[in-house]
Amino acid sequence: MGQDFKLEGNIQRFFQKHFRKRSRIFPVLLCCVSLSLPLIAALPSVSTPAPQVQISSGSSAKELYQSGRFAEAEVLWQQAVDRFAANGDRLNQSMALSNLSLTLQQLGKWDSAKAAIAQSLSLLNAQSPNTEQQRILAATLDIQGELQQSTGQPNEALKTWKISADLYRKGGNTHGAIASQINQAQALQDLGLYPKACQTVLDALILEHKGCEASDKILQKLNTSSLPVPLQILGLRSLGNIMRVMGQPEQSQVILKKSWQLAQPLGDAPTLASLSLSAGNTARALGNKAFSFQPKQILKLPQDFATASPESCLTGSPKGAAGFYGQAIACYRNAEPSPSVGVQAQLNLLNLLVETRQWSLIPDLLTRLQSRVAQLPPSHSAVLAQLKLAQNLMCLQAGLEPNSERLSSPIFQPCLLDRSTLASPDDGALQSTQIPSWSAIQTLVTDAQGQAQTLGDRVVAANALGYVAAVSQQTGTLVQSQQLTEQALQQLSGFNNPELTYLWQWQLGRLYQQQGNRKGAISAYTLAYETLQSLRKELVATDPDIQFTFRDRVEPVYRELVNLLLQPETAGQEQLKQARDVIESLQLAELNNFFREACIEAQIQPIERLDPKAALVYGIVLPERLAVILSLPGKPLRYYATPLTPDAQGYGEVERTVDDLYATLNAFIASPNP
Repeated sequence: MGQDFKLEGNIQRFFQKHFRKRSRIFPVLLCCVSLSLPLIAALPSVSTPAPQVQISSGSSAKELYQSGRFAEAEVLWQQAVDRFAANGDRLNQSMALSNLSLTLQQLGKWDSAKAAIAQSLSLLNAQSPNTEQQRILAATLDIQGELQQSTGQPNEALKTWKISADLYRKGGNTHGAIASQINQAQALQDLGLYPKACQTVLDALILEHKGCEASDKILQKLNTSSLPVPLQILGLRSLGNIMRVMGQPEQSQVILKKSWQLAQPLGDAPTLASLSLSAGNTARALGNKAFSFQPKQILKLPQDFATASPESCLTGSPKGAAGFYGQAIACYRNAEPSPSVGVQAQLNLLNLLVETRQWSLIPDLLTRLQSRVAQLPPSHSAVLAQLKLAQNLMCLQAGLEPNSERLSSPIFQPCLLDRSTLASPDDGALQSTQIPSWSAIQTLVTDAQGQAQTLGDRVVAANALGYVAAVSQQTGTLVQSQQLTEQALQQLSGFNNPELTYLWQWQLGRLYQQQGNRKGAISAYTLAYETLQSLRKELVATDPDIQFTFRDRVEPVYRELVNLLLQPETAGQEQLKQARDVIESLQLAELNNFFREACIEAQIQPIERLDPKAALVYGIVLPERLAVILSLPGKPLRYYATPLTPDAQGYGEVERTVDDLYATLNAFIASPNP
């Protein structure tokens, strides 16, 4: 998911949007940082060099930071701040404060990090502008942008990085300006502005382009580029992530392979791990795409699928869904040991194992993953990791319960993907003792919500509250779940997050329905439907495997609303008209989704205005019936329903009829995929 699982339209999109290993460059003021590192610094040449403050082992603050020993680095940076302050060296004091802020961010000490960067900027702004002051200011603003992005303020981060880029350009630091551009692209992604993010990265890499594309010919120009290789690697990784989210996984894979080829000779482990995570997400997207286009048949996964070696990441030529899934597993395992992206890789791997039913591999992974998530310092990404883990645990728990999918939270939609044709060689089954209980999951999401509140991240806190409500719904405390869901929606009302709002409106509708409040359910579903209508362009702007899986996470809202409206005892003209409008909107959304572009923007007009003699038939498949609305000229709408009887496996009559039709057609059509 980007790198990635910000899920992000629905919760999957949200994770895509808010939780990925950042593609941006961390602009540290650490002394003598090499361009071979993933931390790109525009280092000032100050009159008094920053001291290499030592501890008993001889390690400097820079070395401690780079080795992930942030608590020890914090002590030394604070000592440096105090020493410069005592000497009256305001310029170096500000630089040490910026480094301290960056270190505090790694520790999740957000208030202290904000205070340090604010003090650094205050000292810098009090100095007379000169070359050194401007260079330090540019790098300090980069660090402030990182802080803003990490605390859920992409708009503010974007503004800050634009200022730092201008300062770099004015100071003749082209590479610093390019690094800030790549950072800006990450903020644009988090704001959902993917085409603009794509163009920003291509501009940063100084690649000619028309729209958002990067052909092999364009990429070859990098071979003669004057940009430092680490900048090329980071820019291409960012571009590969964007291409995947924009529904171009094949091009994403080509770009990531190019980045991988550039990175391997450097041997930088964090960079290679981040690339592995991105490559795993792209391989998974390719697998999902291959799976959706396969004829209706049993998908047999190869025996070595569950034991794919890390070395097979980004090598070979996978064939079919199983081949791409195997490559995704290899890539996630390649990234798993990394301190920086390992948790994300494990979470993505767990989700893939759940979807592909590799049950025997899950208990061991769960044990390791729960331990790592528990050890994460408080941060925006740590909260999202907790929620993503909770979602997977809820899917596993629900899988142990018969008929658990009926009217449960929409959070479970990703668990209910139609994998009925997937046969796994893993015949094992998970036991309830191998999965955390509902009580443990409740504790996990409640802690995540509390942590988000402490961080002041109100959007994530509201979203976490929706999760708390979902667990309450699943455990049968419906009134409490309803109250919590309403609170989550109230807290979200002050923000523009329709991809979250529709999810909890949908959950509220299901809760009302479970409690027999049909009027309240229709009202909540109607709000969710209207929210999706406002998102129509965004629904088709990106790859469904990464943001919206249309059939599983969008279409049910339309169908469930129509199902409520077309109850035989209450389906009057008002309900029939609303149901007709919803069906029309669903058909339009399906067409846009099929073509992957919001290409049908016709103004809806009453058919009578176009053809007063026309008759219209609206049909929609509902869980227990085939519903038909008939519109005749000058007459009231009519409603007809045909009961549908599913078989023992829950397979409906409509599906069986379509399969029979497909089998009959296939003998006369040369293509295996007519």
